[in-house]
Amino acid sequence: MGGIFSGRKPALMTKPFPEEFISLDVRKLQREQLLGPGEAYNLHKYRYRQKVGVLSIKARSNFLEVQYTSHEKIAALRPIQLIEVVWSNCNFGGRRPWFLCPAEQCGRRVAILYGPNPLLCRHCRRIAYQSQREDQIQM
Repeated sequence: MGGIFSGRKPALMTKPFPEEFISLDVRKLQREQLLGPGEAYNLHKYRYRQKVGVLSIKARSNFLEVQYTSHEKIAALRPIQLIEVVWSNCNFGGRRPWFLCPAEQCGRRVAILYGPNPLLCRHCRRIAYQSQREDQIQM
């Protein structure tokens, strides 16, 4: 058996929640028809009812140009990030958009990217959902 301090250290092992990040959801963009080439818009991001920043987005034919501006440091623009958008065919017709995670070794097809800078999938950001932290139900 191990000695003192040999066990798991929960404070160092916990993963962040999705709510701690700014998110970009391709499903919402598709619903609002904002993925078409030539579309340009700003998405204002809020946390706890306070504005934290703005995502400036320009849609191209198969990718988005995203630039984040923090509300605290408006003059400090972050570099433009290119996010590829791919489409999959649905079983009963239509098409569904996906982001390809821009991380160098990832390339996963995901619906939500977390950031602000850079925007990455939840696997690359090492994010865990609340349900993944719950213990088993004990009866």
